[in-house]
Amino acid sequence: MRTTNFKSLLAGLVTVASVMSMGSGPIAYAQASDFNAEEMPSTTAARDPSVLQRHLEALSLQERGDERAAFCAFLEAGEAGYAPAQRRLAEIYSKGNSAVQRDFAASTRWYRMAREQGEAIPRPHTYSGIPGLK
Repeated sequence: MRTTNFKSLLAGLVTVASVMSMGSGPIAYAQASDFNAEEMPSTTAARDPSVLQRHLEALSLQERGDERAAFCAFLEAGEAGYAPAQRRLAEIYSKGNSAVQRDFAASTRWYRMAREQGEAIPRPHTYSGIPGLK
């Protein structure tokens, strides 16, 4: 019973925090609607809600165009073990931005950490249908 109440409370807080901190943009909607309370007890965010809050702040900063501050916030959440932040760090390192240069080794490291925690990471595209490419 207590776990269910915690899940409901946390799901509500995430929804409210997402909408309030990021406005009504597409990122806020996706974060609030994609939240799965059933997965939360085993995650870093369930053990330390400040990690989730830092990730939400990073999303808000990113939406406002502050790439450096967003990167720092994602880094804090990622280093604390929050898989969605780790995935976002991998994406940032994969392309690079005004805060960091492209770094495929760092990108791979962050993807691996996120995947090890159960974050859904798509497989790289293969080119098996194009002659001469594998």
